[in-house]
Amino acid sequence: MSKTTIPTAGLADAAVTTAKITDANITTDKIADDAVTAAKATGLGISEADTWRINTNFQGNTTPITANWERDDAYQNINVGTGMTQSSGIFTFPGTGVWQVTLNLQFSSAAADNNYILGNIELTTNNSAYNTVALAYASIKNNATYQMMSCKKILDITNVTNHKVRFNTSSQDDNAYVQTNTNQNFSYAMFIRLGDT
Repeated sequence: MSKTTIPTAGLADAAVTTAKITDANITTDKIADDAVTAAKATGLGISEADTWRINTNFQGNTTPITANWERDDAYQNINVGTGMTQSSGIFTFPGTGVWQVTLNLQFSSAAADNNYILGNIELTTNNSAYNTVALAYASIKNNATYQMMSCKKILDITNVTNHKVRFNTSSQDDNAYVQTNTNQNFSYAMFIRLGDT
């Protein structure tokens, strides 16, 4: 079987998709060097990745966590793509697609046991009413101890105007501290666009 080369001019923009790459009829030896450019390969790989952290400790139930968010900006950090935007703790996606959202919170106790402390991710699909889509519990016993909780959700974001997320925390006695840092990711949210819907 003779080798067929497909020159760059033979591929339309956005012609190479994930679905086409998995087609058994297309093999790499049939594509000419430099034929697949960024414009021609759409939906391949991670196009958006962003991390936001809280930079000031706070205590007690906070629904939602509205203040002291900052984008990770230290020690070899990297953010891919446009990135998220946030206003008073409400995060807006830069584009549609399949997104993984992760929340990590580090807690410390405040002189009393907390049989439960929690963090959760809430989603709105109408830019108004929010529903919990992921939640995780932890507990702290005794004073001056620490605990970490983490939850995540894969979301189908089809409308960036109406689909937004925010984060909450609460504890049994409303007195646990959320531990933060301006140079390290103690309590933070991570957003990764996994691909097209």
